[in-house]
Amino acid sequence: MPSPRILITGASGLLGGHLCLAAEQECEVYGAYHSNKTLVAGTKAIPIDLGSESDLAMKLAELRPQMIIHAAVLQVDACEREPQLAERVNVAASRSLAQWCEHLRARLVYISSDLVFEGAKGNYAETDSAQPLMLYGKNKLAAEQTVLAACPRACVVRLPLLYGFPAAGGSNFFLNTLARLQRGERVPVFFDQYRTPGWVNNMAAAVWELARSDFHGLVHVAGATRCSRFEMAQIMCRLAGFEETLLQPLSRLEVSMPAPRPQDVSLDCSKAKSFLQTKLLELEEGLHNALEQKH
Repeated sequence: MPSPRILITGASGLLGGHLCLAAEQECEVYGAYHSNKTLVAGTKAIPIDLGSESDLAMKLAELRPQMIIHAAVLQVDACEREPQLAERVNVAASRSLAQWCEHLRARLVYISSDLVFEGAKGNYAETDSAQPLMLYGKNKLAAEQTVLAACPRACVVRLPLLYGFPAAGGSNFFLNTLARLQRGERVPVFFDQYRTPGWVNNMAAAVWELARSDFHGLVHVAGATRCSRFEMAQIMCRLAGFEETLLQPLSRLEVSMPAPRPQDVSLDCSKAKSFLQTKLLELEEGLHNALEQKH
């Protein structure tokens, strides 16, 4: 019996690369990419322009996957610079994938973000009202709604700030901070932006468990520790043996960025913890595991 065929969009990114690794033991994995063809070994590369409805439709007709994990996205600040492209890539492509999956009875997992929240209170549950500050968050919320409307059997997973080493490509706060600490540089870090950071290996394992389940609807999946980026960097210094004096506390309000950053978008993952077998790790354990990977 042939292995089921899965399409993972954003396969050259941080999460996408780890999802490809998680799926390869059980599936024939196709990794969609746009400009960066850096994929994990064993993943079959398929170029898809998510900004082109016709290209997406043609590739889906060729491939006919039994499962799609849609992890590709136009990133936060890029959305502010190119709002029309953001709408096509982040919302319209998600709608097309959902309609296709509903028509073909294929499994769909859509990857969303904690940035759908405005950040006024933190510890957000799935039942809390989402009122995004930035275009990226508005795109993600619109995509969530259109995905579940078009394909009610789909699973929508809101993920946090991710950290860890890439399996394929993709950078992140952890990698950038670690590189600067290793060079002995001063590292400016926000002390007033709170998340529930997730080790990418752990998050990919949880998403893959959800993909293989029959869960449908919305769920939060994140690390088990609420912290600021500064507190996260302090733990990194302690675990990796760097001087904490290299860290320069900085307010997010002092920095001019294309997209506004919310104060506290930490996630309440009680729902996920009630049924997932994958344990959602505390920050210290996740960072320890991540740092051990390179030793």
